[in-house]
Amino acid sequence: MPGSTSLGIRYPLSSEAPAGHSQMQTLAGDVNLLLDQGFAGFPFAVQAGGPVAFAFGGGAGPVGVPVTFTAGRFTQAPLLVFGLNMGTYTGAKTPRLSPGGGSTAGFTFNCYLEGGAFTGTIYGYWLAIQMLPGAAAG
Repeated sequence: MPGSTSLGIRYPLSSEAPAGHSQMQTLAGDVNLLLDQGFAGFPFAVQAGGPVAFAFGGGAGPVGVPVTFTAGRFTQAPLLVFGLNMGTYTGAKTPRLSPGGGSTAGFTFNCYLEGGAFTGTIYGYWLAIQMLPGAAAG
């Protein structure tokens, strides 16, 4: 048996794992397989944030808050998922969230109220996902 996998992951010596040597070799092989396949099914890059405060001064918005991703995290503009903390909202109109100008560097997180005005703060959360090195979806 070689001393390491094809990607250079060293197999443990029997003296390092005497009770579970075969299981450790299997684990090293499985890790090698995952790395070799590019973690099929796992996201390539992920970042999440919040709470983002949308301060409304008596209007319906939109209120935009710039969000900056960690430098170099994404190689393609990621997919964006949004959520609201409705426990902080006392208005009667429906809050809506949307992105603006999404790129690998960030986006503008927009909130507006459908059909009405509000004075106060609404808090939102976001999740950015890039599934593959060359594509956001995958």
